[in-house]
Amino acid sequence: MKAKVALVDFTQPAAAARLINDWVEAHTNNKIKDLIPASAIKPQATELILTNAVWFKADWKSPFKAEATSDGPFYAPDGEITVRLMNQTLKKARHLSRDGYAALDLDYMGDDYALTVILPEARDGLVGVTGAMTPESFTALLTDMDNAAERRVHTVLPKVKIEADYQLNDVMIGLGL
Repeated sequence: MKAKVALVDFTQPAAAARLINDWVEAHTNNKIKDLIPASAIKPQATELILTNAVWFKADWKSPFKAEATSDGPFYAPDGEITVRLMNQTLKKARHLSRDGYAALDLDYMGDDYALTVILPEARDGLVGVTGAMTPESFTALLTDMDNAAERRVHTVLPKVKIEADYQLNDVMIGLGL
């Protein structure tokens, strides 16, 4: 982890945004650019900007092959859509079934990290699974996944890119900032 605390002149929004964005870009291998737009900095109102930038890039322990990726149906909450689907059969993968869903760990190289995929049993079961998931049950699932027996699993997943942007103004105000 690398953190930085700096005094910034918010009366110069473009320069302040450039300073923040340059730091974020340098610490995310140039993958996150322009995190803070200059227009978000209000010279008379901005006193503090707290940012966090996380960039994770790792290779799969068992990579999905490009030639095994094809268009296919994906069942989204609003109905069936066509997406790019990655396919492979894993010779050894931690997998378990629970009431209403199955879970699978996809390991990254180095065995330090894994993506835990949760699939509802029913096509329209996502709301039920997420509604029943609590911090305690999710923690128990992750612990059980660490200890799950490995088995052969055919895996079909949509090809995705995940990005998120969170506005924490209300949370920070609630904390007295």
